[in-house]
Amino acid sequence: MKKTSSHKKNRVLVSLSGGVDSAVAAAILKKQGHDVVGAFFQFFDGAGAEKSLNNAKKIAKKLRILLKVVDAKKEFKKRIIDYFVSEYKNGRTPNLCVRCNKEMKFRLLFDLMRKEKADAVATGHYARIHITHNMEHITQKNMLRVMRCVLHEAKDRIKDQSYFLWCLTQKDLAKIVFPIGEYKKSEVKKMARKLKLPVVKNESQDICFLEGKSVSEFLKRRLRWTVGGIRDIGGESLGKHKGLPFYTIGQRKGIKIGGTGPYWVIRKNVRKNELLVTRDPKKLLTKKFFERDQLDK
Repeated sequence: MKKTSSHKKNRVLVSLSGGVDSAVAAAILKKQGHDVVGAFFQFFDGAGAEKSLNNAKKIAKKLRILLKVVDAKKEFKKRIIDYFVSEYKNGRTPNLCVRCNKEMKFRLLFDLMRKEKADAVATGHYARIHITHNMEHITQKNMLRVMRCVLHEAKDRIKDQSYFLWCLTQKDLAKIVFPIGEYKKSEVKKMARKLKLPVVKNESQDICFLEGKSVSEFLKRRLRWTVGGIRDIGGESLGKHKGLPFYTIGQRKGIKIGGTGPYWVIRKNVRKNELLVTRDPKKLLTKKFFERDQLDK
């Protein structure tokens, strides 16, 4: 197996989800001789979550590593699910993976790392960390090289997840290992088969806590909404929308206007309860935008 990290053979805490990527990440570190400890975080209840936990236990048993199970459901609801609902209520579409990585996954991993006296944490993310040394900070009094960790995209650019990890700091990156970042997804699956790892075969691309439900189904039970008008950017009335929380800027499918489409959602006017659409996708481009950091809120 390829060398995945500059870390020496130390104790590494690996986040196990029950899936193929984290399982192979743990297997790689185990083969390299590290003292590997698995961690499974219970974020929500459901059949899928239970299946993932059972798989994580089977993987840990197969690899002969200790598995720590942490109940974080209450905190996950507060930091992730409530935030998710609130953003849709206010007409925005949140990027939950970015927030979850900072607010939940890595924060909990680092907390557990300290408790378990581990030296580093690892996940099954497709990303790479390159370590350099900033020579500009070397002085005659301090000849120690200053380490700089640079987050890079994975070798498998199709599966790359580095853009979900932009919120990680230099301090974080110095303690993180991404064992599968140097591999293609096909190689990871091949390793899992060779090691006969009992992983979940079906990979979900959806929001984890929805467990197969659509965003609309989930929100309908948690938000109040009212039907409103759909207009194009020229002001022409085109029909009725089913509730602003159920639409996303840039959306094309599911608007159900018909006629001379296709149309794209270009804006949501929460005050007037109107959905604005356009037939020209170039209208989605903008020269100005507002940046608002929601990660600490």
